Amino acid sequence: MKIRNGFVSNSSSSSFIVVWDKQPESAEEIRKILFGDAKYHTAYNDDVSTELMSETIFKETKKASLEDINDEQSQLFYFDTYTGWDNQEPHWESVGYKPNEDLMDKYAEEKIKLKVMDDECRKILDKYSREERTRIQRKFKLERILEDGEELTDSEKLFINTEEKWNEIRQKMWSENETWEQLIEESTTALVEDHKDNFIAIYEFSDNDGTLYSTLEHGDVFDNLTHWRISKH
Repeated sequence: MKIRNGFVSNSSSSSFIVVWDKQPESAEEIRKILFGDAKYHTAYNDDVSTELMSETIFKETKKASLEDINDEQSQLFYFDTYTGWDNQEPHWESVGYKPNEDLMDKYAEEKIKLKVMDDECRKILDKYSREERTRIQRKFKLERILEDGEELTDSEKLFINTEEKWNEIRQKMWSENETWEQLIEESTTALVEDHKDNFIAIYEFSDNDGTLYSTLEHGDVFDNLTHWRISKH
């Protein structure tokens, strides 16, 4: 058995939605399903006892609630609204279980529309220097406080109105909406319905807790079962 004396890692954790045929009744049952007759499981040059891993998984086994699955599903969906440094078009980075493609398209259209509006606002705001922005913001605050404050020019009003609109747009860009919630809910419903005769469990392991838990997180221990891993770096 190889033992690592030191452990260096960027701390991370992962959740797992795991579909068992039925609720495991013992650590030995888990060991047979996941590891067969193997005494050790190797990951990153570490050999970890399958007996110890199975005992840990058995203790951590709990039935996933509908809310648990929904929360984890929401992290399996990711739509990249920004083109990014490589100038790619907005696109879905990942999707959850059996996603409704019509809802995906609708959500993408909504976010892309917001992005176009965001770009338009930024083009206007970029015409103002940092000094001009600061001066206009201060002048606007004084105008609201003082009855005899200096009235804003048309250019200054354009900046204030555009900035307010831009802030609203960005808030909508970075928050989810009804389309998103419906998309996640339908995906979760499909997952639960398709596995209604099985036992769906949820786990969370972190490599910050040592070699055993690092192996449970990164060692592909659930490969014999239908499962989803949700990385939470």
